[in-house]
Amino acid sequence: SCSEQADIIFSVLFVAGALEIILETNMFHVFCTRLAQVCSKGRRERYFIPIMMFVFAVLGLTQSTDRFIAFAPVGVMLAVSMGYDAIVGIAIVLCGVGVSYSAGPLSSVTALAQSIAGLPLYSDVIFRMIIAFGLYVGTAIYTCRYAARIKKSPSSGYLYQVEGVMSFDVDVNEKVEITLRQVLVLIAFVISIVVLTVGCITQGWGFMEIGTVFLWSGFICGLLGGFGPSKMCKIFIRGVGKCAGAALVVGLGATVSTILTQGGIIDTIVHALAGVINYIPSILKAPIMYIVNTLINLLIPSGSGQ
Repeated sequence: SCSEQADIIFSVLFVAGALEIILETNMFHVFCTRLAQVCSKGRRERYFIPIMMFVFAVLGLTQSTDRFIAFAPVGVMLAVSMGYDAIVGIAIVLCGVGVSYSAGPLSSVTALAQSIAGLPLYSDVIFRMIIAFGLYVGTAIYTCRYAARIKKSPSSGYLYQVEGVMSFDVDVNEKVEITLRQVLVLIAFVISIVVLTVGCITQGWGFMEIGTVFLWSGFICGLLGGFGPSKMCKIFIRGVGKCAGAALVVGLGATVSTILTQGGIIDTIVHALAGVINYIPSILKAPIMYIVNTLINLLIPSGSGQ
């Protein structure tokens, strides 16, 4: 419903505004520059993508990707600081979570589906773990190959010279001095990420809780960075403005969903698909349903939306 989408819209805006404040402290620039300098020695950057993706893959064993959308900007900043593009940063976070959650070895949704089907809870968990690991390996290899390609030739990237993409210039030859304020900002930000992760995993936090944590994180980091209330408000509004387009897309998506539901259009589509299945032999019904659902995933990637 539109009210549920409102949680997502405000969460997106809160995260964008808070991150803008944190970015203004220059903490990310300093520490990402140091990270790039360390990883540039001995080609250590090649381990960055698989290790970070594995961390999020472990988190995805029990949690869905929507719980970690707020981490995507952080992944983008880290990836861009390593000389990659925003696609790599998004892939590290969301694909990392998505590959293991798709296999569903420990997902609560898997347990619910198995209970409905009359199967033992978490049956074949080893097989699902193997599938999750295989998906992780394939995704990591593909992402690493794409990252290596754009590292060698930035113009080959899909986002090359695309307007509106987050930029984060880092020079590995730049000499940076880390101040006490930046250290305090980093500590506050890491604590907020830990609180957010624990809350999502143990308390089932949703979008509003995620937005609230980032809002407080931005406020505290701004104070530690030496910003006054007026300056923080101006920076926050600037960050919200940058994500106004994304929030508008979410709102329009909710509007389309409401029209399809209230107008009975969805019911008509489902009824038509069910009618077609009646003419298919029983042995082929399950594979056909699987193929149809796979095609629907291209248009409606959300499991809850389906």
